[in-house]
Amino acid sequence: MVPVLSLADVYSARRRLHGRTTRSPLVHYASPSKRLRVPVLLKLETVQPTAGFKIRGFTNATSRLAESGVSRAVTAFTGNHGRAVAYASPGFFQQPLAWLAEPKRADACALCQDGADGGRVA
Repeated sequence: MVPVLSLADVYSARRRLHGRTTRSPLVHYASPSKRLRVPVLLKLETVQPTAGFKIRGFTNATSRLAESGVSRAVTAFTGNHGRAVAYASPGFFQQPLAWLAEPKRADACALCQDGADGGRVA
């Protein structure tokens, strides 16, 4: 069964994301709008600090964990989600987050390997 989100859930997520993500613009996309005869809008998540939308879901989920008293976490990641993990985690957890990544995806780990984010790669 698919969970149903309430309006209260949406507002709670909005509150959690405030100040942690960038408000992304909606831009009118003229060519398909003209061809389809309906407005086509693009939400430009590339303005996020991690250049993608994944930071929204991770930040909301992590915030909920922190609110419930969780102070440490271990996660595995690759790609854009890993960038969100590396960027957002330090603001929530008292203990460093251990990031585990596929050795072949070392490029995805570059963001967190310098230690500036408080995490570590195992």
